[in-house]
Amino acid sequence: LTVESENNKVPAIAVKLKVADWAMPDPLKYTVQNIGWMSPERVALYTETPMWSDKHFELIGKSLALMLPLGSRQAEVNLVKQYLSRDNAETMVKWLKQADGSFKYDFTVMDKYLDAVAKAIGKPFPVRINAFSIAGSTDPKRSGGGKGRHPVLVTDAAGKTEELEPPPHGSKESEAFWKPVFLEIKARLEKRGWQDVACVNWHEYCGWPYPELVSMMDRIWPALKWTDTDHGRRQSFPGEGGLS
Repeated sequence: LTVESENNKVPAIAVKLKVADWAMPDPLKYTVQNIGWMSPERVALYTETPMWSDKHFELIGKSLALMLPLGSRQAEVNLVKQYLSRDNAETMVKWLKQADGSFKYDFTVMDKYLDAVAKAIGKPFPVRINAFSIAGSTDPKRSGGGKGRHPVLVTDAAGKTEELEPPPHGSKESEAFWKPVFLEIKARLEKRGWQDVACVNWHEYCGWPYPELVSMMDRIWPALKWTDTDHGRRQSFPGEGGLS
């Protein structure tokens, strides 16, 4: 091997190449998954590309494709702003406030993101839905609380966008707040054949979701799995009454 440089003379390098009689499997068939966290927003900021533009989604696809040979085919849907360890200023679903105070929802960004995922890597594993964490907890036995729950972004009829803090995790108000959003996500993932890889995430330094939250999500989307990002590993998350 000869290496050339404008300023230096580099001697020839002896290279011995051994080729094994074995073919690497397709990355979609890897049995080991390295769940890499990609930040779609950072792709836009680094490349100075308008957020959620066609060019931005093209670059997101290229980033995902680069992660695939490393064994990472995770897709992340951020429903809330500033999710722990994500530092995201945007959300992939927008709450649209109606004149009567009710909400409709805009899934445009989420749909385009998942289109980019499908084009770049095929079926992802998993689709991680980021909505809940220890943020906002007042439980003195749990770390990381007291800062308020991650807000969603609400746009009114005049086009003004504001932050809205969701109700306490697992409350009746929380179930009413999140149910229509998760049911719509469920329907959209089912159309793609991805409902079996969907997961809702919990983030805490070292802990697990509250039982009332686990039970709430089980009522909203019974087959939905959980993932967690913390420093502990558990086989299951208990719900109310010991359900998990």
